[in-house]
Amino acid sequence: MTNNGALIKWEYCSVSFSLKPGHVSFLQEDRIKEYPLPGRQKRNGDKSWQEAGWRYIAGLGKQGWELILYSKEGPSKDFSSSEAFFFKRPLQQAGGKKRD
Repeated sequence: MTNNGALIKWEYCSVSFSLKPGHVSFLQEDRIKEYPLPGRQKRNGDKSWQEAGWRYIAGLGKQGWELILYSKEGPSKDFSSSEAFFFKRPLQQAGGKKRD
């Protein structure tokens, strides 16, 4: 709730490193939009695809996303592990353009 008692409406996304190079999912009421994370970019100083993922997560913070949950599983039978980060941010109020 806000100071005036109105409910805050949220949007959610997750970033997963279960598969190389990882992916980001934007959760919507009627569907989930999934995209691969940007790959390693030497010009940005990335030494690995994981570093590219961390850079992507840092960018989410600048876009107003707030980390609400971190989950780590593994290692599995194939000795892999997975990490997932879950975020939320308020939807803009009526009349405003919805943020992507």
